[in-house]
Amino acid sequence: MLAECIYLMEDYLKTFDPQATIDKYLDQLGPDVKGVLGGQKGTPESKPVPGYIYTKSVREDRNKMISGFEEAMTGFGC
Repeated sequence: MLAECIYLMEDYLKTFDPQATIDKYLDQLGPDVKGVLGGQKGTPESKPVPGYIYTKSVREDRNKMISGFEEAMTGFGC
């Protein structure tokens, strides 16, 4: 989900500023968000993970993610 968040955040920022990037607004974010978004996006030369690699990863790790969510929610009456 983090990969989606980074690029969705940039899309959201671009609704207000067409030249927006995470890097441009990183200093305005809180330390909890700044560390995650700033550390994951990489350098300006980095490219996003191609969709087919992301899809393959999600498909292969889907059951692990479901198990993790179920384990985390145990005891919450869900």
